[in-house]
Order: sequence, then C-alpha cells, then structure tokens
Amino acid sequence: MSLNDVKKHSIDLCNKYERDLNKIEFIYEIESFKQHIFALDNSLQYGNCYEIINFIYKNNLKDAYPNISIAYQIFLTLPVTSASCERSFSKLKLIKSYLRSSTNQDRLNHLSIISIENQIAKNLDYDDIINDFAARKARKIKI
Repeated sequence: MSLNDVKKHSIDLCNKYERDLNKIEFIYEIESFKQHIFALDNSLQYGNCYEIINFIYKNNLKDAYPNISIAYQIFLTLPVTSASCERSFSKLKLIKSYLRSSTNQDRLNHLSIISIENQIAKNLDYDDIINDFAARKARKIKI
C-alpha cells in the first residue's frame, strides 16, 4: 500500500475511534514505525498482527508508539463474525434461568465463560483450584 493510502485509511480509523486514537500523532507514528520496526527485525515485513503486537510489547515500544499499539489492540479484539456474540447470548440464555435471576454480573460472566470455553474447562484440575480457594478463604486460626 502506498503511504497516501495508509494515511487515508488511518484517518478513517481515527475518525471511527476518535476517543482512542489521536489523528496527527497516529500518522506520524505510522511513518516512523515502518522504518523503525523493519530496522530492528526485517522478518516482520511479512508478519501478521499477532507477531507485530508481540514485538511491540517484547521490545517495550508501546510508549514510543501508543496509538499504533492501541490500533492493533482494537483490530485484534474486533469480532470477525457475529457468531461468537450469538453463541455467547445463546449460552447466557441457558445459564440465566429464573432461579439464577439474582446472580450478580461478575458471577454470571464467569459462568458464561466457563460454559463457552468448555473444552478448556474440561482439562482443568479442579482439586488445585478448590485447595487454592480454600486456602484464601480459610477463616479458622491455625495454631
């Protein structure tokens, strides 16, 4: 992409996320970022977004390029489809029944994450989690 195209698209992005990104600083950061990052690691020229943001954090470049790191975070957290959102609401509908109507938001969030990520939850060792919880909530004085 030419530099003019990149500037045009970056201005569009800044207009969309004007609370998060500063237009003028973002354009200057893009111009210097490309030269700086390729000077440090030429292999990132063909890298994906995950590799680039990992490189930014590993080399402590977040403070030097704050708008670029925010833009990458926004890009990587945007859902590509609505399927994950629909799946979340479907699971939430199953979890929040009439009997759980008084459940607070934090607990409801945790239950829905466990339900959605059930493959990971099946591999957890619950004994360690229970022991850790019991140790933190112990109310008896040990003599």
